[in-house]
Amino acid sequence: MELTKKLLFLESFLGKSRFNPNKKEATFSCVFCNHHKEKLSINLEQDRWQCWVCGKKGRTLVPILKQSGSSHLIKEYLECFKAHSVKEQEEEIVYRPLLPKSFQPLCDSKGSFFEQAALSYLKSRGITDEQILKYKIGIAQNDERYS
Repeated sequence: MELTKKLLFLESFLGKSRFNPNKKEATFSCVFCNHHKEKLSINLEQDRWQCWVCGKKGRTLVPILKQSGSSHLIKEYLECFKAHSVKEQEEEIVYRPLLPKSFQPLCDSKGSFFEQAALSYLKSRGITDEQILKYKIGIAQNDERYS
């Protein structure tokens, strides 16, 4: 019953969803990237969510409610579903950075001019091969926008 109530609540501002009763998961259009397909998956039991296009994900519905633009939704969510406080939930947001398509890790260096120049610069700054591998340092060779 709780899942049905939560699904109706979410559909009231996110629109119609596809619900998978086996996974207890609903998919919606993403409020962050506005992708035309339903790529925002929300687990109704755990309130975990992820967009399979833009990569945003979290352990609470508060960021989705904020992005939808209505503060009364957050209050209603916290009251109806006995969720944690907004401050606690905001701390749980996880963001995954998007890298450009041309990104190449320097640990897989093929010896191009740009890779050699980048390695030379890093060595001059005291960066070791172990640090390059550990922090996955790399380069992107063209000026594409990825944000």
